[in-house]
Amino acid sequence: GTVDETVVTGDSAGARSVVSPENLAGSPAFLAHFQSYWYSRSNLGHLTSRSGLGVRFIPTDDQIGALREMAGITQGPANAFLVQALYSSGDPSFVRPYDGNENDFANFRWDQSKMDRTVTPQAMGYAMIKEVIWAKSFATDVEGPSPLNHFRALTLSTEAAAQARFAAKHLISGDGLLVHGWKDDQITDSSTQLQDQMVMLWALSELSDYATGKYGWYADPLSHEEAMGMADALVAAVVNYVEARPESLAGLPSRDAGVALVALSSYINYAPEGASRKVALESLVPKLAGLLINRMDQQGRVSEPGDYSQVANQAASVQGLVYAFKVTGKEPYREAALRSWGNMESLWDSAAGLYATSPEGASYTYTIRDVGDVSGAINSLLNGLGMNVADRFADFFENAVNRSGLLIAEASTTGGDGDGDSIPSPQSAGGPYGKAPVFATEAVYDVASGRWQVTNDRLTTADAMSAASQMFWMSVWGTQPATPGYGIPGN
Repeated sequence: GTVDETVVTGDSAGARSVVSPENLAGSPAFLAHFQSYWYSRSNLGHLTSRSGLGVRFIPTDDQIGALREMAGITQGPANAFLVQALYSSGDPSFVRPYDGNENDFANFRWDQSKMDRTVTPQAMGYAMIKEVIWAKSFATDVEGPSPLNHFRALTLSTEAAAQARFAAKHLISGDGLLVHGWKDDQITDSSTQLQDQMVMLWALSELSDYATGKYGWYADPLSHEEAMGMADALVAAVVNYVEARPESLAGLPSRDAGVALVALSSYINYAPEGASRKVALESLVPKLAGLLINRMDQQGRVSEPGDYSQVANQAASVQGLVYAFKVTGKEPYREAALRSWGNMESLWDSAAGLYATSPEGASYTYTIRDVGDVSGAINSLLNGLGMNVADRFADFFENAVNRSGLLIAEASTTGGDGDGDSIPSPQSAGGPYGKAPVFATEAVYDVASGRWQVTNDRLTTADAMSAASQMFWMSVWGTQPATPGYGIPGN
């Protein structure tokens, strides 16, 4: 695709510099920033207003009218399918032929019979994060003042608030923790997992920030005090959980510990001074950061992979420890993050333009979650520590996203069928009527042939939304971040 914006990248000294589109047009650095923005946007828009992948949220005509009036528009898209709870996965194939009307969202429905209707805290939480950070972008006029974008900000934040209320009503157990699964009006998995709590804490923290009203375009369906109260209660429940089950931290995969640090750092960044913030900052963060540092050898390799790839462990550790450094100022966290990055870089396969998920192996398996973890690590270094790693992201993005098949289709904003990158337009992406421009779940790279094969072409909600958020934080519009602060606490 072609655009006329400028792009921000890192220079050799680690500072930030504005590079003109004349110098970057067509370059990997330019395309990675630009495509990250639009790929993220298409994943969000199709999931939360077109696909039908969730429990429907139907505002009243008066509520929708009020949002339109606030934004200054007279008509929005037809047949939007807003959601108050997200299903865990679905087949992104369209179920009816496209009639040429992009504003009729019924054109982009997915097959309800091919959805996993289980609602999980991570699917909910990662989608809420995505909705809120895009609402922040639309509300702050990154693209310039736009009544339609203001309406999008209002709608997305209203959806996120509805999802927070749904989680509080249906997913909270008697001890204040989130259960792992809910389906068709009943709890299907009553187990409580630490990572579920952390992702929802992250989501509630982002929502509480938006609910302050400082971004301007908010209809106040959930007050700042309510959202922060939910977050505070979740922190208290997690503290009780960890104290009652000390083995829960010892057995926590390193990748999940890194994500938990990111979530806690978001909460600490937005929470007012008080007991809950204090225990998060002075107890939970040191425990999790210490866990990662204790698992790290002299070469920076983080042990305890669990079910995750070594790349995912290293990347999540980098991001989590950088965020912990940003909220605490503790230099050992920054130093450990850089050691973990050094080990991650030792996995770089320059011929493939990828990190080796299985060093010396015949193939590299990449989930879209892995892609998000790598993007998050690079963002934390580029925009959190000012390091010159933009080119690494560009190389990785080109191979792990554009060439892998993990992006099922691309909209016209990034070229569709006309840009020669082999990613089809939605209407050309297969199935009887085409497929949505969203992320597949998994692809495998064959080292000998250099070819990719998509091995799971469903959208997995939590993983796709996690990756889409991390890519969005990496993206820019003009000379500013696409959303405030690149998602990094203290920026």
